[in-house]
Amino acid sequence: MWAIFFFINLYAPSLQAIQILEFIELNRLMGVDHFTFYDHTTGPQVACLLRDYVSRGVATVLPWRLDMASQKDIRTEGLFAALNDCLYRSMYKYSHVALIDLDEYVVPKYNHTLPQLIDYLSRRMNTRTTGSFSFQNAFFYLQWSDDAAVAAFDDPVAANLVTLRKTRRRSKLHPHKQRSKYICRPEVTVEAGNHFVWEFVPGHGTLNVPADAAILHHYRICEFGGDDCIKTTSTVDKTAYRYKDVLTSAVKLQYEHLKKKCDLADLSLPGAKVFDKIANLLKLDLER
Repeated sequence: MWAIFFFINLYAPSLQAIQILEFIELNRLMGVDHFTFYDHTTGPQVACLLRDYVSRGVATVLPWRLDMASQKDIRTEGLFAALNDCLYRSMYKYSHVALIDLDEYVVPKYNHTLPQLIDYLSRRMNTRTTGSFSFQNAFFYLQWSDDAAVAAFDDPVAANLVTLRKTRRRSKLHPHKQRSKYICRPEVTVEAGNHFVWEFVPGHGTLNVPADAAILHHYRICEFGGDDCIKTTSTVDKTAYRYKDVLTSAVKLQYEHLKKKCDLADLSLPGAKVFDKIANLLKLDLER
């Protein structure tokens, strides 16, 4: 059984419900069985979505509003306390736990699921004493243009999935322990950190996963503000497109199921695609 941790601070106008659905459904496709959310501030639509997943046993949502000044009395709403709370809740219950953020995905290069990836690594190298698998971070900056293929999408669900829209990433990966994230074996992990495990049961350690096996896809704006980050050397990486059809179907199913219940808005195609459709309709009308 696999579990995943998220720290939620979602009460933001820019956050859309489809982002939550994409994250949960893509990770489920990649073999994650259960999600643990630490709810700091959640908007009504997202809260409604999560209640549905909780009712089905897919997710656990824990309140996490601390009476402390973030970044003054405690770092980032008590992130490290939440990380380790999740670690110990998962111990002896799940074989592996991924401690990652909502805008991050561990994406295998050749394997379809995360359990298959771990099995592949175990056959490729000695993982007998491995307590965690570390994945190098790759920024897919949101300021880069959408992939050209998105303009041809007819499905508004597919056209709104960030893993399909954003395929350009920074060429240079961050080294392990810098922006990296990991999947750990909870029973041999003593203390969890944000980017790497701080302490293991003696005799265990971290395996730095080669980038040719899997990397961390991180979808975000420039980390230091502004737009200068998109001037960096970049490359197109469409690894996530292997999930395109099954992910679109899974998200669409959940979106339609919860649309009325959670008051979700209609999804739209990119502006250019909508214009093309209108133009074609007008052309057909004139030809009649």
